[in-house]
Amino acid sequence: MKRTAARAIRTALALGLLCVPAGAAGSRRIVESFPAPREGAVGIVLKAGELEVAGGDGEALTFDLLLRCERPTARCERRLARAEIEARATARSLALEVRGVSKRAARKIDVEGRVEMPRGAALTVEMGAGELRVRGVESDVTVDLGIGEASLELREAGVGSVRLRARIGEAELHGESGSPRTRRPLVVGGRVDWDGGPGRAAIDVKVGIGAVSVGLLRPRER
Repeated sequence: MKRTAARAIRTALALGLLCVPAGAAGSRRIVESFPAPREGAVGIVLKAGELEVAGGDGEALTFDLLLRCERPTARCERRLARAEIEARATARSLALEVRGVSKRAARKIDVEGRVEMPRGAALTVEMGAGELRVRGVESDVTVDLGIGEASLELREAGVGSVRLRARIGEAELHGESGSPRTRRPLVVGGRVDWDGGPGRAAIDVKVGIGAVSVGLLRPRER
């Protein structure tokens, strides 16, 4: 990591932590902003929870994380205190990982996250379990979800190819124009391969157990 990038990340972390108000008992909110590559790659790793990723016009990336204990015990409070967002940056990429919450601890903690990122940056998400929603991203999207549901809403004109895999579950691709519309269940899973798009973005989503749905949207007329 270059010194300038590392310094920028440390500054962003400090500013983000200073802006977080104290949460109620049994909960903690972490809001942090990071300098994101506008046309590079953003990677996110989350063990379990609910995550929404939205592409926008800004140049920064904002991570809003809410953690809540199922029961506000002293042990759970200590677990919340250990949670942090770790950032690793290069000139072309930014990788974020929620650390300090193990898979075992995640069973007792509800995790909800929302990320706003530059719409032109590529996105990679790795999740163990939970629910993922992606909208407004206009570059490549790669998702690896162990157990849960992934739903994506993307601009139809920007997508060139779609690869969807559900080892056990369903995979579905549909467009507002009526084409494409495909849902291919296998004996125990689902698979979609589509290469008919006019855009350049490649969408690749894999789900171990669960479902994946991709909707290709047309711009709304004013």
